[in-house]
Amino acid sequence: MVGGRETSNQGPKSKRSKRMLIVAVAIVTSVALVGTYFAISYLSQGPCPSGASLRSFMITANDTNGYNSSRYQPFQMNVQKGDCVFITFVNNSPVQPHGLAINYYLNGIIVQPNKTESAKFQANKTGQFQVFEHIASSINGFTDNCGTLTVV
Repeated sequence: MVGGRETSNQGPKSKRSKRMLIVAVAIVTSVALVGTYFAISYLSQGPCPSGASLRSFMITANDTNGYNSSRYQPFQMNVQKGDCVFITFVNNSPVQPHGLAINYYLNGIIVQPNKTESAKFQANKTGQFQVFEHIASSINGFTDNCGTLTVV
């Protein structure tokens, strides 16, 4: 104690070192979390054996036009039995979440406003499967049967 005041043994160099350490730990933690998220999102989407043909589709939810303008005409996705189907679901709504489900294949994913999610599965059953929104939203009236996945 000097003149009734406590003195700190930490100089400016020590404080700067602590800040740099905290920043480094925050960066490493962020990179680890992002890596884990992508690994879970993309590697665990569903089994697709090597050699299966990959079929990719983008479905965009819009608060006024439905999914891929399905308010005016349902869309069609056609694949062969055994294909690996990769769907990117984009929610262009600025205010509400939207959901996407496909009978038999996809129980449903929910995407928050202005976000994107993906799903992957192997088309192992032939037939026509309804694509629809499985949560309540302002576009349910024209997303109850907004599209069809046909597996031949």
